[in-house]
Amino acid sequence: MYSKDAEKRKNNAILFGLQEEKTAMEDVKKLMQGEMFKSFDAPEHAARLGTKRETPRPIKLRFVDEKSKWEFLKRANAKLREYDIFCGLDKSNKVREQEYQLRQTIKQLKIKNNEHEYRIRNMAIEQKNQSSGEWEKVKPVHAAQPTKPVSSERTVSQRQNNRYHHTNY
Repeated sequence: MYSKDAEKRKNNAILFGLQEEKTAMEDVKKLMQGEMFKSFDAPEHAARLGTKRETPRPIKLRFVDEKSKWEFLKRANAKLREYDIFCGLDKSNKVREQEYQLRQTIKQLKIKNNEHEYRIRNMAIEQKNQSSGEWEKVKPVHAAQPTKPVSSERTVSQRQNNRYHHTNY
C-alpha cells in the first residue's frame, strides 16, 4: 500500500544535469528529439527545482503513468550518462535522508575493508560475496551509543527528573 506521498510521486522522475537554455519543458523536449526517444511520449509537465544558480537545476518530470516514467528512466540512464545527465526517482526528504545514512555507512565499511563491493537495494546495504559473486545483505550496523550529556547539556525534563531522585532524604 502506497502512502499518500508515495502515491503522489509514483509518476514523477528527476532529471539532473540538463543545461538551462529555455523553459524546463522546452529543454526536455529538445533532449527527447533524439533517436532514442522517437516513439516516446514526452512528460506531461516539467519544472526546474530550486533557485537559479551556476550549475543546472534538477528538473521534476511528471508522466502520464508509471510505465512511461520507467521507460524514460531506462532509456535516459542508458544513453545520457556520457553527457553527464542522470535521472532518478522523485523521493521524499525522509527517503533521501535514509539513503544518505546508508551511503555514510557504506563509506565507513569501505574504510574498514576496501576490498568489498557494496550497494543499496530496497533500503538495505548489500555486499558482493567475492567467491560466488552473489549479493548478500549486510547485517545492520548499529550506531555508537551517544555518550551521556554533560550536565549543562541535559534537557529540561532530565534536569526536572533529577530534582525528584536525590539520595539525601
